[in-house]
Amino acid sequence: MDCRHRLTTSYIELLLSFENTPRHRLLTGFVETMSNFTLMDAKDLEDKEGPMTSEMRNALSSYGELISGKRLFEPGSEYETIFIVWMLNCCF
Repeated sequence: MDCRHRLTTSYIELLLSFENTPRHRLLTGFVETMSNFTLMDAKDLEDKEGPMTSEMRNALSSYGELISGKRLFEPGSEYETIFIVWMLNCCF
């Protein structure tokens, strides 16, 4: 199932729900909420925007996490070693 349209629609809904929305901060918050990943490439743009309001933060918190940023294998496990060797042989 392709979720891109639903994610885009959800973000646009957030943008349109508030006046004077700090769109870059909202996007960063949206991505953090959905994936537990922090965007770092627009900090200069975020610095030029106003802060998010408590209503915006509450709206973001209503969305759940899509994926977890957990590791595929535990560090140092035999599975991680096998995976690394496979990747090296397969891709390089």
